[in-house]
Amino acid sequence: MEELNETSEVLNAALSRVISGNTTCISPDRKLSVAAVEAEAGLGNGSAYYYPEIICKIRKIIKLQRSNQGGTLPKTSIQKYKDEKLIKEKYREQVSELRKQVSNMATEHHQFYSELIRAKKEIKNLKDQIAKSRRERIGVVKPSNTTFDT
Repeated sequence: MEELNETSEVLNAALSRVISGNTTCISPDRKLSVAAVEAEAGLGNGSAYYYPEIICKIRKIIKLQRSNQGGTLPKTSIQKYKDEKLIKEKYREQVSELRKQVSNMATEHHQFYSELIRAKKEIKNLKDQIAKSRRERIGVVKPSNTTFDT
């Protein structure tokens, strides 16, 4: 019987920590529930159900919290789904825009590369012309017909 009282005290202490937000085992942002109190107490799932007075206490506090919020419940799963859908659509649009930018950049890159190759060929042709004109300007030195007698 002492073990039941001890577990009940542990659950009550965990309940007060969850309500105050000074939790040690769970996130302080986690909303109040039987599972949250069990996790904070370090007990397994369903352990609190052996103590109906604690379950009643938790449910009453939950009802009080909801009534203090003015009857507004947290977002439903449908609203969360709609929000996620809007976010996904926004990111799809961004991805589409970025893909277009990448495509445009690839096109520009190809054009620049083609221009670079053309310019290199032109430079090579001009260098060849310069070399050819230099060779043409240089006169051929003819050996003289003088002989050296030794």
